[in-house]
This record gives sequence, structure tokens and C-alpha cells, in this order.
Amino acid sequence: MNFFKRGFLAQTLIAVFILMPSNLFSNELYNDGTCSLSIEEISESCFKISCCHENEKIEFRETSPAKYRFHWVFEDLARLDFGSPFAPDMRSYFFSRKLKKISRRKDFATNVLDLKNLNVLCADIEVAVEGIFSDYKKTVNLPADIFPCACKFFAIDEKTSLDDNNLKLFYLADDESVKCVNIKIE
Repeated sequence: MNFFKRGFLAQTLIAVFILMPSNLFSNELYNDGTCSLSIEEISESCFKISCCHENEKIEFRETSPAKYRFHWVFEDLARLDFGSPFAPDMRSYFFSRKLKKISRRKDFATNVLDLKNLNVLCADIEVAVEGIFSDYKKTVNLPADIFPCACKFFAIDEKTSLDDNNLKLFYLADDESVKCVNIKIE
């Protein structure tokens, strides 16, 4: 092969690699043959989430400086988190094997879940119990002595529980102690 042909071949290969769509990665998180959930990094810090069931495809796009986190919360329910749990930037999606469905984005979703009613406690400027796969949303009246912070996500203790519309709220109080209050969600 002469010099001209080698140079042309090298230029062609470089042009092909530059023009090819470059996915940084693509992961299939779940696939049972009828439903699939995948995530693709389409550029640095930009992700595409795809949920396909039969002929329906739902896609979301998220930006996140940190890598996404995925785990099964329960045998039927998975959680996909973006953002940082250490800064006021936390966005979550939930996926159900049984329902073959992905939720809309939940901002500042805590680890407090009511699996019977498929609700999650979200704590941003306001605290609310939200339906994971529904439009249900009930704002929680917080105790007056909750620690003064803009994002309540950081004032909710991990011992908090939500069971059948009964919220047992452990929170950081303004005197820096952890207190508990029971709240009935109507």
C-alpha cells in the first residue's frame, strides 16, 4: 500500500470516528422480554432514561455531575437517583416490575416509602407525601421547631417511617436534637 492510500485510509477512519454518535455508555438495567429499562450517557453528565413496554416508550433526560445510582428498594421496586445526596440536588425515578412502569421525576425523595400505597416522602422547601406512580400529593404540616433550613431533605432523619398514611416523622429540631412526631396524612 503506497503512502497516499495509507494517508487517505487514516483520514477516512478519523472522519468516521468523529462523525459517529459517541455514547459514553449504555446500560440495560432491567429486561424481562416485555418491558425494559435502560440508561444511556449521551454526553458528559447528560443521561437518557428509557422505559419500553409493548409499543410504548417513555424517555426522560437528566443532567448530573455525579454518576447515577440504581438499586432495588424492594423485590418489585427499583430506584434511580441523580444529583448529589450531599448537596441540595437530588432527583429520583422509580420503576416497578409488576406495573411495568417508570415514575415521573421526584425531587428530593427521601428513603421513606409506603410500599402498600406506593407513596414516597419528598422534602424540598415543603415536605409532601407523593404518589410514586400517581398524581397524589399531600403537603405535611411540619412542627414549628424543625431546624431552619431551606431544603428540609437535610432535617428529616432516616428513622422516619410512612405506613398506610401514618407518618412517624423524626426530624432535626432547632435546638439540634432529634425529635419525633406522629402525623396522620388525610
